[in-house]
Amino acid sequence: MDWQSWHENYRDFSPLQARLVEVSQQVADAINALESPRVQILSLCAGDGRDLLKVLLSGHTSKAVDATLIELDQVLVEQGRKAFAEHGLGDIVRFRCADATLFSSYRDLPKAELVMVCGVFGNVRGDHVERLIFSLKGFCRPDARVVWTRSLNEFDDGEAAADWIRRCFALAGFRESAFKRTSEGTFGVGSFIYEGEQECLPSTGQIFEFSAFWDAH
Repeated sequence: MDWQSWHENYRDFSPLQARLVEVSQQVADAINALESPRVQILSLCAGDGRDLLKVLLSGHTSKAVDATLIELDQVLVEQGRKAFAEHGLGDIVRFRCADATLFSSYRDLPKAELVMVCGVFGNVRGDHVERLIFSLKGFCRPDARVVWTRSLNEFDDGEAAADWIRRCFALAGFRESAFKRTSEGTFGVGSFIYEGEQECLPSTGQIFEFSAFWDAH
């Protein structure tokens, strides 16, 4: 999958633009709801980080953040680093060029108060969805927020997939705080609050398998 070309779709593909707006709003809401004056953020499969960049430039939150963005594509990582640096945000938002599906990629990272799992679940199949969600507990501090997305397209059984994701979060000890469909109904964007205790992450092994949807169709 050519992820650099895929990200170009944000320029003129209105469903992705609508998703970006809703994700940014829910991320801002999550940051503002947290008591911490400096919010620790972790983003999985972060791409170039434009969703977080939009939040930090929007003025919708005035809180300080400390963010780590995990992304495997080196070109997207460099594009993201450049974009944040141009706005003076390079010191508080750091990219880690690594495989987000592996526990080892998160070694030495602090527990997060906000975890972003955006653009991921449409590329995760079967029981790997549940594995990923239950593993998120190991990333979270108590009362941490998680913002996630899923395509709702009929050809991808999107509505059923989104329902299953929401059930898995509930089973894993998360409480739903928001779920909205984008204006065109193409994407679902949701937020959860972790109500469990802090857990340890394994140091090695696979969290989930990433299988790009368009590579399989």
